Amino acid sequence: MKKKLILGGIVGALLLWLSLRHVEYADLVSQLTRMRYVYAIPALILLFIMQYFRSFRWGLLIRPVERINQLRLFSITSVGFFFIMAVPARIGELVRPYLLARRTSVSMSFALASVIVERLFDVASILMLLIVVSWFMELPPWMTKAGTLFFSVVLFLVGGLLLLAFKRKWFVRIVSAVTGRLSQKHASRIARWSYQFVEGLTVIADPVLFITIAVLSLLIWVIGGGAVYCLFFAAGFDLSIVAAFAVMVIVIAGISIPTAPGFVGNWHFFCVMALSLFGVSKTDAMSFAVVHHFLSISVPVILGMIFLPSNLAFLPALGKVTASGKDCEGN
Repeated sequence: MKKKLILGGIVGALLLWLSLRHVEYADLVSQLTRMRYVYAIPALILLFIMQYFRSFRWGLLIRPVERINQLRLFSITSVGFFFIMAVPARIGELVRPYLLARRTSVSMSFALASVIVERLFDVASILMLLIVVSWFMELPPWMTKAGTLFFSVVLFLVGGLLLLAFKRKWFVRIVSAVTGRLSQKHASRIARWSYQFVEGLTVIADPVLFITIAVLSLLIWVIGGGAVYCLFFAAGFDLSIVAAFAVMVIVIAGISIPTAPGFVGNWHFFCVMALSLFGVSKTDAMSFAVVHHFLSISVPVILGMIFLPSNLAFLPALGKVTASGKDCEGN
């Protein structure tokens, strides 16, 4: 764990240095002061709506097991994303399923499966937007190859999850056979966790719910692209909405790399690289990256700090999430 934190910090610092290399700081400050921050208001509104839809979508994924009050779910989602921003190497991804298991009757295994499914829908939506972008502009070869690779991986994972969703009992029997040499207590616990995990994949086996989640996921990222487009006006960039989606897709790909807290470094590096495709100077691109990064993390951070007190009592055991069956069952 400690090695991951150190490595993430080093990678983040290196990417930040590369982003600032050959940038005149006086010009950077000047560009930041010239920005029309009135356009940050609609961008912030869109980012807030994006966060709410994430919470609403998660509620749909969990609904087959329990219908959870939306305010409570939004509270858990906000704190979870706050920890994703605050803790390096994306370790904070575990906070949301952990809190859900602690605050509801949903098992940790089911909650974790729902987050994995959610992430797959996110990746699929980003890839769809990448395909749309490629219709309107010529993408760098590395980006096309990476998109093809990710698309293949997503297809493979979705196929595997579909198999688990439709063959739940079959999967549990295999797990039981594999753990047969363990004590009865541990074998039954692993089998129960496995079944709860595949139960979290129920949404994939329900066509109506599947389509609803897919449409909602795509809408979430369309809204994210709209926020980037608003900030183009703030920076004075004469770029199209297609460029906004291209920048968003590249930044999302970049922050998938586990680095420093708040994605400092990789966010800026990949944002600058994306804008360079459209002829934006490095100084102007870096100023945009600073504002874009600040606004994008401010929404989950502020919401997380607002809802953190009501969730704080459920967090002391964080990090011991798999230490006992009690925690994993959300009791």
